[in-house]
Amino acid sequence: MKLSKFSARHFRCLYDGQEIEFHPITVLIGENDGGKSATLDAMSIFFAQNKSPSDADYSFVNWSVVGDQEETDPKETEITLGAEFNLDEQDLQKINELLISPIETLKIRKVFNKDGTRSVQIRCQTPTDLELRIDPVAITLPQIRELSTQFKFEIPGGTSREPNLSAFLEWLRHQPTVDDWSIAPQSILSMMPEFELVPSSSDPESILLRLLSLAYRDELEKEDNQDLVKRLEQNLRGPLQDRASTLKAIIQTYLPAIEDVVVDPEISFDSGLRSLRLQLVGRDRNPINLSMRGQGLRQQVTLAVYEWSNGVLEKRQEEGGRPLILAFDEPDIHLDYRAQQHLYTTISRFSESNIQVAIATHSINFINRVPINQINHFSLSLESSRSTIETLKASDDPEELEFFLHHLGSNMGLDNSTMFYERCFLTVEGKTEEGALPRLFEICTGASTHARGVKLVNSENNHGAIVCAKFLHNNHRQVLFLVDEDTTFHKGTNRLLSEDRLFRADFPKERCHIVTPGCFEYAFSDDVWCRVLNEHQFEGSRVWVSADVAKFRTTPKEFIESIQAILSVEAKPRIGLWLAAAVNHVSEVPESIRNCLLQADELANPSTSA
Repeated sequence: MKLSKFSARHFRCLYDGQEIEFHPITVLIGENDGGKSATLDAMSIFFAQNKSPSDADYSFVNWSVVGDQEETDPKETEITLGAEFNLDEQDLQKINELLISPIETLKIRKVFNKDGTRSVQIRCQTPTDLELRIDPVAITLPQIRELSTQFKFEIPGGTSREPNLSAFLEWLRHQPTVDDWSIAPQSILSMMPEFELVPSSSDPESILLRLLSLAYRDELEKEDNQDLVKRLEQNLRGPLQDRASTLKAIIQTYLPAIEDVVVDPEISFDSGLRSLRLQLVGRDRNPINLSMRGQGLRQQVTLAVYEWSNGVLEKRQEEGGRPLILAFDEPDIHLDYRAQQHLYTTISRFSESNIQVAIATHSINFINRVPINQINHFSLSLESSRSTIETLKASDDPEELEFFLHHLGSNMGLDNSTMFYERCFLTVEGKTEEGALPRLFEICTGASTHARGVKLVNSENNHGAIVCAKFLHNNHRQVLFLVDEDTTFHKGTNRLLSEDRLFRADFPKERCHIVTPGCFEYAFSDDVWCRVLNEHQFEGSRVWVSADVAKFRTTPKEFIESIQAILSVEAKPRIGLWLAAAVNHVSEVPESIRNCLLQADELANPSTSA
């Protein structure tokens, strides 16, 4: 059983019940207080047997600016936490034996009310009559008899529950049903994965305690140990009852009308390990107090605990332990770059042991090491305290999956963090544009591309550039293209980032800027090129003037070849930098290029652009 989706409604900043998709490794990123920790806390409540939200967990009713809420402001009275699970054949068989109609995907939700009541429900074909929506495992023989009388169906009778339950279920399967939420059988809930959350503040001792507690519960559930525990619980219960029996006589002296007093203590070993002490001893045989040592030593011990847990949890899964979801809330805090890499490698191994991992993090190390469709980005609305969760999804296009998700993005300088945080992507054809445009953008707007949220993408005339752009466009990212004019009329060229191809890929015409005349290099004035040649000519000390450059302007291709011959054979990677450095004023930026850069700035900053 694997978690595939989770949602929280009216839980802190998680207001709308937006679904979050889960994978073998799922990464939660975003601003502080954006909802990452709230999601992990909500999951902790959902997967626990007897845990409920606190009053502070209920969302405020009104949309209000973050931080402006008062405790006296009205709050929602109901929290709904829901999850969807993918099931293997064995899980399906077990679950469908408990339901009147089979299911393919398990959907469970828990509804909590501020008055303290709660319900646990399953989505399935359930009786239309609400009185018949009963957990068949929990129903008692008197309840079956009462229903038999009320709905007039036959049961065998007698004092044995099983034959009467079988008769009731057989009758129930023939009653009208509807696809709706119904009471979830407890035996199905016991099959759900265990959830273990490691908070950001965890020290090595607490992490070790949490992971050993899982092993403790597994050992406790083994049949041999269960028999021992039950006998021990019974042996302890008797003496405790005897000690408590003396309370009866004392109560009766105060209240003579009281006939009897019964004290029935409940004893359970299920609470697990309560504490743990991790003691290190140095080579000098002296104890090492971790709480008194520096963060570096504690980091190393923490990494060792995580690495140790791989083997423990792998063995647990091999022995048939319940499915497990391990969640880490900012495990990278206080870790240096290399330690973060080590930690990610260690944590990622959990997924190889059939354990799902959820990581809330700010670490670029973590963000860039997973496929982008496994990342959920959390942000708060500027006008409210409610979260929006965003995931970049690939379409069904196999090219998009192959080119972008695994290879193309990183090859083109688009790491996962860039995909979420940059606001406009300007795709260009080659190295000259890539080198020149950052300075030209600053000349045109007065700010850097980085400061304004504009990312330059060098397509290098790669087919994947269009695939990449389609991916960005389909995920509501702003995409612009800067295309040389000569790609539109040179029929023999093999350029894939052409105006015609972009139009055929359904990109709006206003997003495709054509550099005129000719091409990027050809569009700049003779004066600008004179400055470049005088500064960077490869040999000689000739003083170039505009008339000299004008003589080169036959075709764009011949013009570029002439310029490169004067600069050097290795000028191509640097020519864009030199060209931009020679521009002294915004008026010297060709109009077609200037218009493209200004639109990129406007798309990235719609609320601040003029």
